[in-house]
Amino acid sequence: MFELPTAMLMSPGHTARPVDARWRRIVDLADRRKRATYRYDDGWIKVGLLYLNRLRRCRTDADRARLARSMPGVDDAYKLHQADKVTRGIVEARLLAGQGVQEVAAACGMTPEAVGVYEKLFFQVFGRLGAWFFVLNRAMGVNLWDGSLTEDDADVFLKLFAFQKGPIFLEAMIGYFRHGLRVPERLEEATAEQLEELANALMTKALVRVRVLPFPRCMISWRLMALSRELRRYARTLAGEVDQGPNTWQAELPFVTEDVKPVPSYEPRGDAETWWSAWKAAVLAA
Repeated sequence: MFELPTAMLMSPGHTARPVDARWRRIVDLADRRKRATYRYDDGWIKVGLLYLNRLRRCRTDADRARLARSMPGVDDAYKLHQADKVTRGIVEARLLAGQGVQEVAAACGMTPEAVGVYEKLFFQVFGRLGAWFFVLNRAMGVNLWDGSLTEDDADVFLKLFAFQKGPIFLEAMIGYFRHGLRVPERLEEATAEQLEELANALMTKALVRVRVLPFPRCMISWRLMALSRELRRYARTLAGEVDQGPNTWQAELPFVTEDVKPVPSYEPRGDAETWWSAWKAAVLAA
């Protein structure tokens, strides 16, 4: 595939430039031991190049610590760039969900400076979130389109669903991608909040599997959704709430057609612990 010289990546005429265009330019300049002198080499590229050149000269932990103290925002942004895909994906997903720098920083335990630097150097999407075709092709990851998407691509799913449905939807999904399915051993040990979180995780797993499994294996998502709805009804009864029928997740799955009517209370079939054992076995089998 033909690629533009990195000097042209930040050209105003390059409307489809990669979200990490600045960092690509920085790495290229550092590799060739060149200075940022081209007309499209802006202040962010110069700051990033200064940081990367200093980083490559670090020989000891003390050198690394001095660099972190002198350029904390850039250093934290670089550490995020090197982090695992879930940690990195959550920050990128929040940016794609339309959250501002301050919101993302507060939610992710980062400084606003670090989030701002990360967006500028590694994931520049501000001002382009209205360009759906660009975001879906440039900000998600190529495996969204090349047929290689798997359940391990947590960052892709986080970004995709956050961009499509917003931050509230994202919050319900994060627990699954961080911890997977956390199924309590005994029903009596679980709170209503924990059961609700587990129900959300099951729905997230259903959304993931319907995208990565071929037909007809992807139909396992129906089973996961049914188990999630059953658990959610029980959890809301414990919390003293009334089940209002179809929830946010069901709207995401167009093949769900059953008419779920409001249920004032819910009692599991038979003894609660017996029901829980059967329900848990069904979840683990799915």
